[in-house]
Amino acid sequence: MIALKMTSEKITAWLRNREAAREGSQFSDPELRPIRIRRSDSEDVVRPKGRRTQW
Repeated sequence: MIALKMTSEKITAWLRNREAAREGSQFSDPELRPIRIRRSDSEDVVRPKGRRTQW
């Protein structure tokens, strides 16, 4: 039961991060420039450090 809960929490966190990255990628580079982020960086900004997905 614990494994199912942990899996569910990880999937929920992953979905939240994907949504945040999608929203961030909708801004233009000039809109993101004041906060020093590029659209291509939006996924790295929302992903926790040390969590890289290798495809």
